[in-house]
Amino acid sequence: MPVKIFQLHKRSSYKYSNIQDKFAFNEGAKLVAIADGTTQSFRSDLWANILTQDFVSKPHFDAKTYLENIANSQAKYNAIEFVFSDNPAKAYLEKQKMATGATSTFLGMKFEYDFIEIIACGDSNVFIVHDTSKISTYPFKSIDDLDNNLSFINTQKYTELTHEELFHTKLSISPNDKIIFCTDALSRLLIQHNDYIDQIVNFKDYNDFFNFCISLWDAKKMQEDDITLVIVENAENFKTSTFIPAADFEFEKEKEYEFIPTPINDTEMNENKDLIEALRKEFYEMNGKINKLESIFKFLLIITVANLALNFYVSYSSLSGFSNKLKEQLKFRTITNPLIAPEKGKGPLSPKEKTIAPITAPLLDKTPVAEKSTTVKPTVAVKPITTKPNTPANKKDTSTKGRK
Repeated sequence: MPVKIFQLHKRSSYKYSNIQDKFAFNEGAKLVAIADGTTQSFRSDLWANILTQDFVSKPHFDAKTYLENIANSQAKYNAIEFVFSDNPAKAYLEKQKMATGATSTFLGMKFEYDFIEIIACGDSNVFIVHDTSKISTYPFKSIDDLDNNLSFINTQKYTELTHEELFHTKLSISPNDKIIFCTDALSRLLIQHNDYIDQIVNFKDYNDFFNFCISLWDAKKMQEDDITLVIVENAENFKTSTFIPAADFEFEKEKEYEFIPTPINDTEMNENKDLIEALRKEFYEMNGKINKLESIFKFLLIITVANLALNFYVSYSSLSGFSNKLKEQLKFRTITNPLIAPEKGKGPLSPKEKTIAPITAPLLDKTPVAEKSTTVKPTVAVKPITTKPNTPANKKDTSTKGRK
């Protein structure tokens, strides 16, 4: 049994018919493709199915050619006559989702005896278990690489895809190599925990796969999502077997509770009215207090603004008076120094010229001490006062002798 394909829908989908993962294979051309339709888009299961079927019937591994041929797949999707819900609200939401297009990831592979070729867009991954027990992974090597990939194929926006968003490679393999590829939930698990790969390659039947998924879902170790798994044990002998749920299998639906309003008697009604009235009064009282506080706040705000304005005016007036005073001192100065020399060739300064003259120098005298002119006032010699001695010649006869 060289090629085994397993699928299981998430429990919230209940029925296998609601699964959004799709796969297709072509034994003659040794081709397998898987696609994961996104839950958020409109009828992504149909879009995923078209992508996989178109690939196995006409494969393209060149990125440019593959993108050009998506137009044919999109035309098939647009030709579908969709039936919307009878509920007007649901029908409106469905049409809104349809306008944004259907979205899906994709991974296609071709197998030969000594090589495989891969083209992919999105978060599905390939794991190669070499006969040396070494494991190689493509396109993603780490969980961060996988989670950071946001590429997908959308029916309305596929023309915006770039060649860089498509992964393409051709890899050499050995006859004993085992190849595993799967959609995102299982890919994320195997990147983080390679030890589960040994368990996977030994799946014998559908029960092994089913129990594996349920146990990991219950343990919260694997994201609960649609799961698609392909195991290729021998690329040369390409015989395919599929393992899917039985036609009548369904997961148990969650219990739905019907809302039944509880009847209220007159006493309870009156109590409720009294409570509502008390709450109404309390509300109005609280509202009144809030209004008072608001008025006080406005009053305080006005006082604060007025005080700031007054302070500003007083400060401005003081500064303005000082500025005007300074300007007057800088413009004019009364000079009464009589020592100002007249200009050469002119006579003495007139009294008017002596009185007012423009200031051409700073108020402060910054002339060096050595250069300052000094005016020396002439000294007047003071004669010493001497008193003559009373000589007989100089004495006047003040006696009364001889007077008559």
